[in-house]
Amino acid sequence: MVGARPRVSIILPYLNSYRVPLLQALDTKLADQGIALDVATGTPEGVDVARGDGATGYPTRELRKLGVPTPKGAVYIRRLDKTIRSADVVIVEHAIKNLDSHALLFRPRTSAKVAIWGHGRTITKPQSALENRVQRAMIARADWYFGYTPGSVARANQMGMPADRCTNVQNTVDTDHLKALRRQHPRAGGAEWPALYVGGLDESKRLDFLLEAGRRIHAQDPRFRLIVVGNGRDRGKVETAAREEWCTYLGNFPLADNFYAVKDCNAILMPGRVGLAAVDSFAIEAPIVTTDWTWHAPEFEYLTTQNSITTADTVDDYAYRILDLMRSPTALADLQQQCAHTAEQLSIEDMATRFADGVVSVLDSKRRTRL
Repeated sequence: MVGARPRVSIILPYLNSYRVPLLQALDTKLADQGIALDVATGTPEGVDVARGDGATGYPTRELRKLGVPTPKGAVYIRRLDKTIRSADVVIVEHAIKNLDSHALLFRPRTSAKVAIWGHGRTITKPQSALENRVQRAMIARADWYFGYTPGSVARANQMGMPADRCTNVQNTVDTDHLKALRRQHPRAGGAEWPALYVGGLDESKRLDFLLEAGRRIHAQDPRFRLIVVGNGRDRGKVETAAREEWCTYLGNFPLADNFYAVKDCNAILMPGRVGLAAVDSFAIEAPIVTTDWTWHAPEFEYLTTQNSITTADTVDDYAYRILDLMRSPTALADLQQQCAHTAEQLSIEDMATRFADGVVSVLDSKRRTRL
């Protein structure tokens, strides 16, 4: 590696709580190799505001930004400061709404290398042909791609990024505390059969589907209970359902902060978008029951038939499969055991190592010939 103490800048939409352990570990690993890490952020927008998962715990700089409304949602221009402009590598998210990312990617060739961190292409909502072309153009101008998962890297390859310029970071969260709590607090059993929903309470999670399924399940098996943890724009739907005996809303908190309240939950019910909740399900040994909906996040690929259940995308089939699971304790125990096994394959330490190795590779690489 050429030069003394090179610097990499990462631009995040905002700092949320689950990214803090990664940044702390990545900072240490890069510092051990003489590389400085700089993190700049925007502020939460849209559904992220209602989720209330902003955090402190790692030093960041908040970039000033201007939002411009469009028929497809707001686009943003963040003011890139001198620290970013003088970095050796700048890592941006693969989001076309951030106009400053395009400015970085289309700067003169004498400027810093620019890497993208993302899903390979947008997979969590429909995209127009124009949006796909813009994402492909971003990849054509980038020097490196940090994919969330192996599938993300494969999509980046399909969009034109050479395989030898990609890093799979194996996206995860720090679950060491949750795994320890699971070991310390085994399920108590009892007359009821509790399940958990944890995550954002917004459109992507399909709460109407979840709550309708819950009503049907309870009508056929009164042991069923649904415990909900989270926050978001659709919280009112959960608060209304919580007037019924089968549903309890506990508010919003990290599971590790009040694990005793959810320790007896047998499974996580999530018919909508599955993302990093998959990792939590492994840590607490509560298999996810989801659907074959189209718009899951990259971490959906961590789910297998051994550690989760994926049903047809109908309330009828979803409710039927959960009822079947309630009546099959051996099958449930097998799924829970496999969750524990999968949990050992994902760690923040491994993710930080992969990310740091990727940063070193970017710094050591020749510039990509931009199209």
